Amino acid sequence: MSSKLRWALPVALVGVVGAACLLLWQSHASARVHMNYAHLNTIQKRIVSETLATALGPQPKGAQPHITGPISGDGRGPDSAPFTRPRWSGSQSGATSTINYFPSYQGNCPASLGNDVKVNQNCLNLSDPDLQGYAQANNNPSIAVDPFNPWHLVASDTNYVRGDSTCGSYFSLDGGRTWSDVGPEISLFPTWTEMYGASNPHRLSDGRLLWAVIGTVGRDVEWQSGVTFSDANGDGFTSPVLIGAAADRNFADTDLVRLRDGRFLAVMREMITRQSHQSWSSDEGRTWTPIRPTGFRGSNTKLFPLRSGAVLCAYRDEDPARRGVSLSLTEDGGETWRFAGQLYAAPADARHLPGSVCGYPDIVSLGSGEIAAVVHSYPGPDGRMSIQFLRLRDRS
Repeated sequence: MSSKLRWALPVALVGVVGAACLLLWQSHASARVHMNYAHLNTIQKRIVSETLATALGPQPKGAQPHITGPISGDGRGPDSAPFTRPRWSGSQSGATSTINYFPSYQGNCPASLGNDVKVNQNCLNLSDPDLQGYAQANNNPSIAVDPFNPWHLVASDTNYVRGDSTCGSYFSLDGGRTWSDVGPEISLFPTWTEMYGASNPHRLSDGRLLWAVIGTVGRDVEWQSGVTFSDANGDGFTSPVLIGAAADRNFADTDLVRLRDGRFLAVMREMITRQSHQSWSSDEGRTWTPIRPTGFRGSNTKLFPLRSGAVLCAYRDEDPARRGVSLSLTEDGGETWRFAGQLYAAPADARHLPGSVCGYPDIVSLGSGEIAAVVHSYPGPDGRMSIQFLRLRDRS
């Protein structure tokens, strides 16, 4: 081996080692650079998900809240209007881990409208079909009050922020004035899960909670209806106990009510035959009787017990001759039902099309025999729907 070669090899090795050290040094230096919204381009800021927003948001001292939408370097919101930073604080219950949201105005995406407070904290909750498909839509909402503490509320929705139709949950510890960010995904069915139950939850004799739940085997196919159990705080959902399930049917929109004799009655929608079905449980939801038709055709089911022990069922009427939100009444625990009128009678020219249907009724007791009900209408000639409030009297 020549002397030149003997000198060249060590020098080459030193160069390789030096380059590797330089590369490692540069990698560690790059790792110290904090990735945030300033590194995103305009399109990325437009479609950033809530999960990514949480990870890339500003880093205040202490717990990291999710600010509704990306903050651009020019101080403008994602819709190119002035951005007002929301305020945050810990929960009033003393728990330092809870970060609550105070309404503010972010560009053209108001977080509150008058006294109405926005629950989901993702600003971009409307779809851009050309860009995003379902995008970050939030729909099928539900809300419930802790019967032992009226300041504690839980809400849920079908949340597309984290993917295709996931189930999101939120909670408030101050009567709905402020809300937590979306909680961990609730996934109980193979594809989609919806905590659909207008009367959820139901407290059981052992303190646990019973929830109506629906979901799918495939993407929007083979819908199934059932119940799930959680602890008293709404944590630890169990695998669903199925009530309505069949390969050639789609069972959905389920609600539960406890009857005077202690049994639970479940009424659910079936999307193919459009016939409502029902089932009973005499062991607090652990097992259910075979389903059978109710005799009416309903979607968006809401069950409400009257003072007499009779039960009202409000639903979007799927009978083409009777569009609107109808009521059926049972006075024998669901054995028989009779038509009891309509909360909302749709006009003859109502457009009964996907995305343009009425329904989603809810009913609550105001005490002393007074009842409050809400429904939403079909679109009018201008394309707008209305939310209608009704005050009723229980004379049963």
